[in-house]
Amino acid sequence: MSLEHLAQKTRNSLIEFLWRQWSQLGVAGEAGFSDNWVIDPEALLIFAMDAGRFDPRLFDEVVDWTATNERWLSLQRLKNLAETWEGDSARRAIVAFARLLNSFEKRHRWRALSNLPVEVPAEPVPFFLDMHGRPLPVLGELDRFFSEVGLLRPPVVTRRLSRRAPMNANAGLILKLRSLFGLGPRAEVVAYLMMHGSANAAEIACAAGYSRPPVQEALNDLVEGGYILVGRRGARKSYSLQLERWQPLLELREPLPIWVEWPRVFQGLGDLLRFFAEIEGRELSDYMLRSRLLTQAERLRDGLAETGIVNPFAGPLALADARDEFERRLDALLKALTGEVS
Repeated sequence: MSLEHLAQKTRNSLIEFLWRQWSQLGVAGEAGFSDNWVIDPEALLIFAMDAGRFDPRLFDEVVDWTATNERWLSLQRLKNLAETWEGDSARRAIVAFARLLNSFEKRHRWRALSNLPVEVPAEPVPFFLDMHGRPLPVLGELDRFFSEVGLLRPPVVTRRLSRRAPMNANAGLILKLRSLFGLGPRAEVVAYLMMHGSANAAEIACAAGYSRPPVQEALNDLVEGGYILVGRRGARKSYSLQLERWQPLLELREPLPIWVEWPRVFQGLGDLLRFFAEIEGRELSDYMLRSRLLTQAERLRDGLAETGIVNPFAGPLALADARDEFERRLDALLKALTGEVS
């Protein structure tokens, strides 16, 4: 398969993955399935600013969903993730997204995110791209919020067809826990301990996307209330919970979902999209192309390591067969994301 076809297949698969995730959270469409992992709504939203550029309808359905379900989003956590996101256009898109949400019935809770510092280029560019990575032409009126950050697209139109986020699916565990605990880090703390058995505060904070102090405060409160247990693991405190107490309360079905560190996974996938955008159309020798693929495979190996997701890039990749092996491993990763393999 040529590099251009591989890039197109990757973009198509990631759009399929995004539709699959968002439909489970209530975006208009069929959702006759439930993935075996916990969905991370904030990380998913930021990744939609990146990969969602290849599907204007999906992007606007995410806006529609957010307008209906924003009460379940932690904007502090969203801001934390956005500040460390590597894709420049995605950061600018989340700022425009926040300003747009602010304009809906004066929803001022988005103000901090709408003021996230971004570098606006002198020459604006079309926001949406086709599956070949080429800019889609923009005709007629422009959306002012996206234009402010140098991204050109038509005005956003919300159809208000999104459902309220379901609270009874394993994949929606974070949202269900937020209905119980609110929008602080307690939901992530409990979900992480349910999936891992025990952990220390630093491990939980790193995986949950919060700074250490609020996670430690949440752990202290949960211990004091008798909801979780604290012990020692070496020199550090270790926290755990009794799963049998939580499972009936949350109506969790067997098998329990797995915890995936989606911010790291999505950073890796966003990096992959930028790699294709950079290398497509360039005249590279066979050796140089294999070398670049080898480097990208190593980035995916490190980025996906110990995230909870299938990592076909974990093993070594030889320069001699980099083209065929990169394609084979990427295909395995995309199938895992879109539900074609367990």
